[in-house]
Amino acid sequence: MTRPERIQAMRDRLGEIGRASRRFRAALALSNDPAHQRYFKELLDRIDLIIANEAVGATRELGGDLSKARQDLRRLQLPELDPDLEAPTPALTALRGERGNLVEALENGVDAARALGLEPRMSGFGELQVPRAAFESTLVRIDERLRNVEDNVRGLAEATAKPTTPQTNMAVDQRGLFNLQIASLTVQVGAARLETRTGQDAAIPPESDIAALARTTEAIRDIARDVKATVEGLTGWLTPVVRFVGGLLARSAERPARSVRVLVRAIRRRLQATGPIDIAPEPPAKEGPPPDDFDLDEVKRLVLASEAPPAAWVPFIVELDLSGTQIADLSPLSGLSSLQSLDLMGTQVADVSPLSGLSSLQSLTLKSTQVADVSPLSGLSSLQSLDLEGTKVADVSPLSGLSSLRKLDLEGTQVADLTPLNGIRGLEVKQRGRTLQPPFAPPRARTR
Repeated sequence: MTRPERIQAMRDRLGEIGRASRRFRAALALSNDPAHQRYFKELLDRIDLIIANEAVGATRELGGDLSKARQDLRRLQLPELDPDLEAPTPALTALRGERGNLVEALENGVDAARALGLEPRMSGFGELQVPRAAFESTLVRIDERLRNVEDNVRGLAEATAKPTTPQTNMAVDQRGLFNLQIASLTVQVGAARLETRTGQDAAIPPESDIAALARTTEAIRDIARDVKATVEGLTGWLTPVVRFVGGLLARSAERPARSVRVLVRAIRRRLQATGPIDIAPEPPAKEGPPPDDFDLDEVKRLVLASEAPPAAWVPFIVELDLSGTQIADLSPLSGLSSLQSLDLMGTQVADVSPLSGLSSLQSLTLKSTQVADVSPLSGLSSLQSLDLEGTKVADVSPLSGLSSLRKLDLEGTQVADLTPLNGIRGLEVKQRGRTLQPPFAPPRARTR
């Protein structure tokens, strides 16, 4: 199937979702249960917004949005018998049937999104649901921060909708610059807040899906960073109000993701005290929120100046993007024990030995660097994604023990022998325009 055909198939599936959503909404109107009304109405509104976003090109998180909607649709149990009549009713039967139809339509949509490469985000610690009451105070704080993001998204929408006077000799459609991010953020915040709201409302599922919360808050952070990059790149063409609100949104969007990481560490400690769990090891961490002076931009400045960040900041540095910078010396990173994601694409890095002790590292991008030797990475047991495209690497045997590795990009390298990786289950290797999986065949002997 060609890509245009896959795009059309995706739109056909979204059409099916829209029709199933309308039928479910009609069945919901016949329900006499206020909890059903509150829970499903909000979810159906979110599904309608996902469909509308795709129509205007906001597809960055489409796979994850559809997957989360499908999951949420299943979470509120529908009884087989009406509690008042103690018998099945036509309204309840219709509601159950139409929900099943909508779930199936969403599953087809997720499959179509995957066919386009729009995979749902994966959390770094697996699936995890916890009783809301057990972590209520933390969830309340995260919800407050998400409401702040929600207010700033609304503020940006209002600011960009106002008529503008060109700031230079070139007029800019401010709304057009940000409408995709605004649309995507609206969906993500709604999905995240389903997991953070607490209380006795029967319309709220009794457990919070922390993996889903981590995925959505990370999406919020990443989309808001796009807003920040647009504001910084077009500062002279935007009104002061848009610049201010855009910056405010970007800063506020960092806080929920950081708070969720703190929550995950607390959950890990609680679960580890009660028995073994199937999640990644917890990096060293301190209790509570980051220090008031914690600033990722300052972390980046210090590292580029060959200085190590303050020790009090280390537990909260989990992601660092140094792509396109002039960094060559990675020694300031050697102590970042909580670092999970590092992007060094297009830098002057050749020696990765300072990374050898970063046991929490899950994603590492070395694309278009000077790296030739990956043996210092042999002990990174948490590493799941490694991008070596365009490097000087020719031997991947040091990676043979990385059992967590799932994605390895070797495009543009001199690697000929993949057999050392045959023991890594679930691995996908990109090489010469193809995606390969174990078992790998030995390289062919050269003939004269």
